[in-house]
Order: sequence, then structure tokens, then C-alpha cells
Amino acid sequence: MRQRRTNRRSDLRTGAAIVAFAFLWAGAAHAQRADENAVRSAQDAFGTSIGNERIGLYNDGDARGFSPTAAGNIRLEGIYIDNPIGFSGRLVSGSSLRVGITAQGYPFPAPTGIADYTLRRVGETGVVSVSAQAGPFSTRAVTIDTQQPLSEGRLGFAGGVTYRADEQIANNPDVYYGAGGVLHWSPSDRLLVQPFAGVFDYPSLRSTPLVFTDGRSGRRAPPARNLAPDWVHSSAFRPLYGALLTRRATDAWNVRAGIFRVENDNPRQRTLLLRNLEPDGAADRFLSAAENQTFASNSGEVRATWTGDEGPRSHAVHLSARARAAERAYGGSVVQALGRGSLYEDAAHLPEPAIAFGPQSRDEVRQTTLGLAYNGAWAGRGELRLGVQRADYRKTTASPGRPQVVSSDSPWLYDGALALQLSGRLSAYAGYTVGLEESPVAPENAVNRNEAPPALRTTQKDAGLRWKAPLGMTLVAGVFDVQKPYFNLDPSQVYRELGEVRHRGVELSLAGSPAKGLTLIAGAVLLDAEVTGELVDLKQIGPRPVGRPERQLRLNADWQPAAVPNLSLDLALLGVGDRAAGAAPQATLGGRQFTVGGRTTLDLGARWRFGVGDGRAVARLLVQNVTDDRGWEVAGSGAFVLPSPRRVSLAVTADF
Repeated sequence: MRQRRTNRRSDLRTGAAIVAFAFLWAGAAHAQRADENAVRSAQDAFGTSIGNERIGLYNDGDARGFSPTAAGNIRLEGIYIDNPIGFSGRLVSGSSLRVGITAQGYPFPAPTGIADYTLRRVGETGVVSVSAQAGPFSTRAVTIDTQQPLSEGRLGFAGGVTYRADEQIANNPDVYYGAGGVLHWSPSDRLLVQPFAGVFDYPSLRSTPLVFTDGRSGRRAPPARNLAPDWVHSSAFRPLYGALLTRRATDAWNVRAGIFRVENDNPRQRTLLLRNLEPDGAADRFLSAAENQTFASNSGEVRATWTGDEGPRSHAVHLSARARAAERAYGGSVVQALGRGSLYEDAAHLPEPAIAFGPQSRDEVRQTTLGLAYNGAWAGRGELRLGVQRADYRKTTASPGRPQVVSSDSPWLYDGALALQLSGRLSAYAGYTVGLEESPVAPENAVNRNEAPPALRTTQKDAGLRWKAPLGMTLVAGVFDVQKPYFNLDPSQVYRELGEVRHRGVELSLAGSPAKGLTLIAGAVLLDAEVTGELVDLKQIGPRPVGRPERQLRLNADWQPAAVPNLSLDLALLGVGDRAAGAAPQATLGGRQFTVGGRTTLDLGARWRFGVGDGRAVARLLVQNVTDDRGWEVAGSGAFVLPSPRRVSLAVTADF
């Protein structure tokens, strides 16, 4: 097994070198990456990523307080893919969050929102993009991308290679290599085939300590650097490959299909746990260690769509078949005591202990889903979306010394949404969705760490208004109500279902260009999150889910002064409200849960555009967390996580 992984990494680096050599034959300059700007590309504040930039209230790890990635709600060009490991930027150019009114007209939505990724495109002329970054701290990164039309209108390639030693917190570098490419082949005007392959090799992923308090501590600022020993790191190897096919069968019928393979091989996992934190920083140190944790999934979808027009009315009917077959090997991990220490003490002197790992557990998931959906639009009047799906889910878990456990479910899932055009500027929408979604795996501090619960039935109701405001701005104001089973740690530190969780809230988005050269993206979420169930009634856990802020405010702005057209300035302001930092009520707090205060961070940046021969380039200076706010981050498991302090980076990207 180890030899196979070594050979695969060697093949990766050899292939990356060949691809990099091929980049040397580039055609005329055509903008590819020098123009990437998430603020100027965003249509709303709900979540947009372009290249290495990500803005908005939501992302693939957080939408309305839940994770689309953990829930299995990832799409590639609108097609279902079972991908919990993410995408390489060498394969995809960006993503958008489909939630609320942005999911209107999108077939088969999901209660936790959908993160939809877009493959990199090929332009009419060839281009090579080279990007180099220095900072923050000792970060060093080089990326080479290309897009090459190989046969006019018929065949093209987009892809690249990257190396990055990323250090967002001092003394915490993550080293990885990546490569990937997409072939766009159109043998006829009615057929497009897009095979792709990508891989990430992480030889070293440093881990900052996870800190746990009894509710009396955690108000003192955390250290600004990682003080864990160098040997507290993990490794991973993550290949992803597949193909998309689009076939225009007739003028009315269109067939799209995708088939994908995703793997995540973790030969080494090490995390430092600091428990029973005292006000002075003293704590009990433990090492959480695991090896050979693996995940592999085959998934895909075939979708046939009929479209037709009837005067001002248009209709679309979607027939879909989805499937996935996933396997995991996990467990056998060890939590080993390392003695008493301090959060603020450099632990570099600690020797790495010898570890004897236990036997592993395995689980298999088999799921098929058949769906029928209708989308209708009446110009100037509104839109209607209806959908129904039948899922067949089966999960088999085999653990050492225990009987095999099989869980299955065959629910009917359905959704509906209506949008009405109330005037030329104002529209209203409302929707209801029932879905079957995955739950996150058990965290590092759980007795049953890395265990994955079965899929869960979830529901979502939402409604709101969209107004085309003066000065080129668009305002979206909505309300939502999402309910699903609540999984977290019980008083015995077992990760299991503890009750029901309900997230009700208000979300606001204001986006547009109110003046020439100025783009504003502003958003807010006010969240009322509540847990109910037997353990809450018994006061063993509190009613607030851990790690969910009561409010989130974001503002992004990009300004290009007319007097200096080569320059643009940008800012990102984030305000996060109070969060519950522990599930159990604390007697010293009058029976309330321990909470940590909100954080406000400010990022300031600048771009300078210039020419390089026949090419174009941009220099990007970014100062993140300008005020050096070091308030604690809180994970859903109740762990305190070291935040990133103030940091500065400079990146130069050129298209040739």
C-alpha cells in the first residue's frame, strides 16, 4: 500500500513537469487569470468564488449555519457529484451558492444550499498564466495555468500545476502540490465531451491545537503562532477525475451526464488536544493520532431536459437519475496523554510518542435517486419550480467486535418554489424543500472520532423579496427556516443524535455598482438557532448549537479611480456575533452555556495592472486582519481554534 502511494506521487510530479513543459508553446495573449476579481464578478452577497478569491455570506462549508459540503450538496456544472474533498483551482474557475432566490429555476435544490462549481474554459486564443505569491509569513506559492485551443471550435485544453507552502498562522505551514486539466472536445455542434483529472498531494498539513475549556477560560487572547511540535502534522493524497457530456439530441431535448471518481487517502493524521484549559493557559495535553483513513466514491448523474416555448411562456421538464457508491476506512485511532503543559508554552521539545493503532471500521454507502422536475417562466409575470425525487439509501457499517449495522431509507423528496414579478423592479419568492443529506463525521475529540452518521431527512422553508434599487443596486431580503436532526457530543463525548436543530433567520444582500468604478457587495445574516430534544429538557445540553454566530455582517468594496485606471483598491469587513462555545449549561454562569464574544476583522487590498511584453499582469497586495483581532474561533464540536493574526501577502499574476 505504501509503495502504491509513493508511486502515485512520483507519477504526479512527473506528469506535472511534462504539463509545465507543454505550457511553453503559448499563442497570443488573452486574459485568463489577471482579470480575476470576485467582488466585480459577484451578483449578490450569498457566496461567490473566482480563482483564489472567495467572498459572501456563505460558502461550500457554511450556508445558513450548515455545510453544503458535509451535506453532500456539491454540483459540477449543475451535475451531481459526491465530493467532500473540494476541487483544485486547476480544474475549476469558481463557484456560486444556490440558496434562496438564487436557486429559483435551478432543478433539484437542497435544503442546506448547493455549491455549484464551474470548469475552466478555453478561449479563442492560447494563453499561459503564471502566478507567484510571497506571504503571509513564510508562504511561497507558484502556479502555472494554460488554456489552449487545439482545433478551432472543436478541441481545447485548460489546466495547470501548482506548488504552495501556505502559512496563514506563523509556524504552521501547509505544503502541497497540485495538477489538473480539462479537455473540451466538441466533435459536432450538438455534442460536447469534457474529460478531466486533477490531484492534490499534501505531504505535510500542520495542525494548530484544538483547545477545550470548562467554561471558565478562553477569554484571554490566543497565541499568534502555532506552538505545537513540528511532528504534529498530517498528510493526504486526493485524486479526482471524471467526465461531463452534453448532447443536444433535438431542438427540444438536451441530455447531460457526468461520471466521477473521488479519493481521499490520509496515511497520517496528528492533532494536539489541550483539555481542561485554566485561566493562566495551563492544560492537559493529548495527541489524537490515526493512520490510513481512506475515502473513495464513484458518483454521477444522467439528466434529460425538454424545453419548449409558448409565446411569452417557457417550459422545462427534467428527468434525472443519480447514483453513488462510497466506501470509507476509519477508526483505529489513539488519544495519548502527553502530560501537563500550557497553551502559551512552545512544545517543540516534546518527543513524538510511539503509537500502536487499533483495528479499523469500514462503511459502504449505496444510493440511487430518481427525479422529475418542472420549471416554468412567464415573461414579466413570474416563475414556478416543482420537483419530486425518490431516493434509495443503504449504509453498511462493519466495526471490530460488533455486529454489522445496516441502515436504509427510501424517502420521497420534493420541492416547490414560486417567484412573482410584482412590478418592473420588485419580485417576491417562496419555496419549500425536503431533502436527504449527509451529516458531518465525528470530530477529533469524540470517543467515536471519524464515524459518519447515516443520511438525514431535512426540510427548508424560505421566502423573500428582490428589488432592483436605484443607482444600479439590487436588494434581496429573505427569511428561512431549516430543520434537521442535531448531531454533536453528548456528556460522554460520544458523537450522536442529540435532538432536532432549527435555524431560523433573516438574510440580506445588497449588490451593484452605485458609481462608475465602484462595486459594493454587502450582506447580513441574523440567525436564531435552537436545539430541542430530551437532553435539552434534562438540561444536559443547552438550547444553542455550538459555534453558530447570532449575526454575521459582511461588506466588500472594490474601487477603480478614474484618474488612475491601472489601480484599484478593495476592502473586506467581517463582523461575527456571539457564539456558544460549549454544549453543557454551566452552573457558574447561572445555567447558561459558555459563549465567546464576536469578532470584527478588516482586510485591505490593492491591485496594480501593467503590461509585460505582449501580455497583461496584475500585482496584488493584501493586508488581512488589519487590526490584529485575535478573538477565538469556535468549531461545532466546541473546540477553540487559533485564529489567523494580521498578515500581509503579495502576489503577481501575468497572462502571456
